[in-house]
Amino acid sequence: MLTDQTLESFRGFFSIQTLLETLRQPLDKESVQKIEQFSLREEHELAQTLFALQCKSANLPIPAIQLDQNQSGAIPLFRRGGYPWGALPYPKEHAELGRALFLLGYEESARKVAQWQKNTLDHRGKPIHSLFLQEGGCGYPELEAANQQLFETIGEEPCLDETITDPDFGLLGKRTDESTILSVASGCKSGMGVFLCKNGGIVNYGPQLLPVGECSGFGIAGRPQNLHLTDETLSYRTQVSAPNNRKTGFSHLKDTGYSGFWVEVEQKITSDTLQTQLALVGSSELDKVALTFFGRGEACYVAKSHKLIPRSLNRYQGPAQPITLEDGVTLDFQEGASKMEIIPLAGDDSFWGADFLIAFTLASPSIKFKIYLT
Repeated sequence: MLTDQTLESFRGFFSIQTLLETLRQPLDKESVQKIEQFSLREEHELAQTLFALQCKSANLPIPAIQLDQNQSGAIPLFRRGGYPWGALPYPKEHAELGRALFLLGYEESARKVAQWQKNTLDHRGKPIHSLFLQEGGCGYPELEAANQQLFETIGEEPCLDETITDPDFGLLGKRTDESTILSVASGCKSGMGVFLCKNGGIVNYGPQLLPVGECSGFGIAGRPQNLHLTDETLSYRTQVSAPNNRKTGFSHLKDTGYSGFWVEVEQKITSDTLQTQLALVGSSELDKVALTFFGRGEACYVAKSHKLIPRSLNRYQGPAQPITLEDGVTLDFQEGASKMEIIPLAGDDSFWGADFLIAFTLASPSIKFKIYLT
């Protein structure tokens, strides 16, 4: 049974988070009836659905669910409030939502959710950990478990498409048997995409307000403007994230402030190459921003010579040079960099599981780089 202390916590700073954690647990009939008095559950798509599932289990009347499902199958979360972190299909909660819908009997909607959820998987069928996720957010094991439970519940094995496109969120990607390239134009303090090969590669990248390694100013913010999408090209304009102390109701989800920077992005993707042209606009203070890449691999080679390994004190600082990660992914920063810094990381669940932080400070607002398989 719910205690008065738990009920009171639904009114605290992390009220939505606490409510969701409660609704994920088995509850008796009296506890479900107590939760019914909190209109907060109607403000969050997953909370609505989990509460309805609790009502079904307790043989109580099942309330109507108000959800907006895109034609692609995705159900954007946190639509209300107009926050930059709202209206995105955060993969863990999105998978939980699809499973709950299936258990409630909304099988068609649940299968559409699962169909869209395949966009969040790499060539191995594993979750792309950084997609829409802030640093320090949902852990990889929890994300993988949510996906597994979704597909097992609906009784489908995910069949992965070679090409990924989604005009609602600006997704464009290519998969092969050994690699995944995915670009994304939406987010909140999350990155612009991944370039993965085998078990390594670039696990995230994006603009970064300095200092390097302080991810409260990393990534893009909100939904894209001027979005154009084909099977091989993606272009858009969006804001760069900035630190903000405003509470969101979740300990792992931070709001964004106004950085003064926007990025205008043009990308072309083939099965083995990502070409990017990027312009920083809105502010001329280039000394406050960098472009940061997070790499995973047992080793990182600078100009095919200088070798760096994870969990070491050895780092690189100097002019921009081509960088190759051990699984055969090369990053070539062709225009716009003033210098490059590579910092070995711990290789744990932080920084989206990256082993290296690769940061380019900028000499020009016009940037060009290429990532490709070697």
